[in-house]
Amino acid sequence: GSTVCANATINLTSPAGGISYAWTGPSAYSSAAQNPSIANATAAMSGTYSLTMTNPGGCVGTGTTNVTVNALPIVTVSGNTVCTNATINLTSTGGTIYSWTGPGAYTSAAQNPTIANASAAMTGTYSVTVTNAFGCTMGTTFSVGVNALPTISISGNNTICSGQNATLTGNGGNTYVWSTTQSTNPILVSPSTSVGYTVTGTDSKGCSDTASIFVSVTPAPV
Repeated sequence: GSTVCANATINLTSPAGGISYAWTGPSAYSSAAQNPSIANATAAMSGTYSLTMTNPGGCVGTGTTNVTVNALPIVTVSGNTVCTNATINLTSTGGTIYSWTGPGAYTSAAQNPTIANASAAMTGTYSVTVTNAFGCTMGTTFSVGVNALPTISISGNNTICSGQNATLTGNGGNTYVWSTTQSTNPILVSPSTSVGYTVTGTDSKGCSDTASIFVSVTPAPV
């Protein structure tokens, strides 16, 4: 008998020396070849194949062989588009053995590997080959994107006199959250002493970075 994976080729063999061969098998299969091949094997081709062979003396012999066609793994994969410095999470299912490759000579044998500190060099196509319990393999690919962080800055008064206000404006993002817990932009601050302010800006792709400014307060003359 023989065992093959789906989509492989079934190779049937018989002894030499015959003058005629007659093969029959599942799904009304028939062939007069000595050693026929059946391409693109499917589960429906599993079963018993019978051979009737006639030798030059007119004697007839028969034999059978069993063929098993094992299914390929059903592979599902997912990845993600992340921001620079975040973690890329690769996931896959459908087998017992996994082999990943990707940009920058990346390799992993984990089912669901993670790649920390994402950088632009990690953008690209990741491939996984999955092997199931039958030893049958299937591969697939998908793309992972790594988005750059926004360049966040703060403009505004960095030197004021005691009792004055300072207007601080975040730049480079779509939304802002200040160290004062305000989420408006710009903000108006009235520090009584010199102090630093920080803003976290987030762009349209959901990536964030921070910027800081120190506001110096000059005491009023006595």
